[in-house]
Amino acid sequence: MGFDKQDGAIRQPKRDTIIAVDFGTHGSGFAYAVQRRQTRMHESFPDAELCFPYPKTRTALLYTKDRSVKSWGHTAYKDFLGGAPDSLGNENAYIARSAVQPCILEPFAASNCLLVAQVVADYLVKLYRYMMTAIRTIWKDSSKALMRKAAQRAGLIRTEDSDQLALITEPEAAALHALKNRFPPLNPGEIIQIIDAGGGTVDISVHKCVERSSGHVVLDEAIYATGAMCGSMCIDDAFKEFYKEAVGHIAFDSWIHDHPVQWQQVLKQFEACKRSFAGDESSSNSSSSTVSIKTPKSRVVIPPDLHARMSDVQKEQLQFNQGTASDVVLDEKMEDFFDHTIKETISMASAKLLELAPLHRCSRVLLVGGLASSPYLMNCIRGALIEDLNVADNLTVPLRPYASVLSGAVAYGCEPDLIHARRSRLSYGVRLHSPWEDGAPKASKYWYDGNASNPSFMNLQSYF
Repeated sequence: MGFDKQDGAIRQPKRDTIIAVDFGTHGSGFAYAVQRRQTRMHESFPDAELCFPYPKTRTALLYTKDRSVKSWGHTAYKDFLGGAPDSLGNENAYIARSAVQPCILEPFAASNCLLVAQVVADYLVKLYRYMMTAIRTIWKDSSKALMRKAAQRAGLIRTEDSDQLALITEPEAAALHALKNRFPPLNPGEIIQIIDAGGGTVDISVHKCVERSSGHVVLDEAIYATGAMCGSMCIDDAFKEFYKEAVGHIAFDSWIHDHPVQWQQVLKQFEACKRSFAGDESSSNSSSSTVSIKTPKSRVVIPPDLHARMSDVQKEQLQFNQGTASDVVLDEKMEDFFDHTIKETISMASAKLLELAPLHRCSRVLLVGGLASSPYLMNCIRGALIEDLNVADNLTVPLRPYASVLSGAVAYGCEPDLIHARRSRLSYGVRLHSPWEDGAPKASKYWYDGNASNPSFMNLQSYF
């Protein structure tokens, strides 16, 4: 590692091959560059569910009875749905979501004496052998240390402090993707905000584009990044509560215990509804003299095994409320499912931009991540930040927003000095003691008698 005396940038040693791994809450993937040439995305994961190239597989593992990994990624999900006969039982063997976050780790790891670091290591072993990883903004230093420990256990690095593993936040990586690909073009002096809306988290950072003496544009963090667990899975959780209420709590709890695979299939139907939802269209142009019958656009099926457990009262109530008892209609509730995610995202984004407002104005908000393709999320952010609060000029969504982080992470591996400056999240406090003088704040005045020969009033000032 070197130090640039000219502008103070920290320089990492150059390497021939750079591999970026995006270890996400819902999905993970990798990209790479050889001899600093064009970045290549890996888009052909086994058992992929989508019919078009996608640079991520599921962050999921399926363990067998002897605690060995049977399958991972999309294949683990496929085996889980198929009821792999040699697994520990479907409700326990399948570990989904991010194993780095113990609060959302499925109960399998704890009940079967698997350490979180080992679960992560098992996944990383399956994913790749030499990596530079993009990580979540809201991860604390302890989580970053856990990732290093897991990478060492997986055999990806020899020591936990190895410089072969570099860490970059997802919003930083997305900003570098825009910087290197000039979509959108970033100019010196420009302030940009990155909103990375993913499966588990929404991460937000603000950067200033700075021109160096060489003429290249690099990024300075304008204000420290933030994030929250309010990503796409919060929308799934809200849907789950509504679905459970619609079919009845008792019926739902017994059904999901006996048929967890069927619940995953219902969630898959809801995923299609979530991706296509654009907002309430009830105010669209129509003649007042025309009587129209609205056909439900968003609906998910009630599997026969669940329908058989529902009470007659629950079926009659569904029939009365939505005209059918074989499906759950979601049209009037879709906005409610998005509500927490939308409010948290706009609150965090606007707070950062308002904090900068006295001195700087954001010229562009860049929306990336798996949820960035949601037309409803785009419309809400544009309406709040640009039209209502007027704290930004433009909103841009890349052509493939879900691939921005991976592409930018490879760019960081090739040219780490593109991130020129970061804001410190923590600092040391300073406390000063001086003799009391008239005019000093009264709240800082206190009596000090530790010096027996000359006890006196002192002035205490603290700076944090």
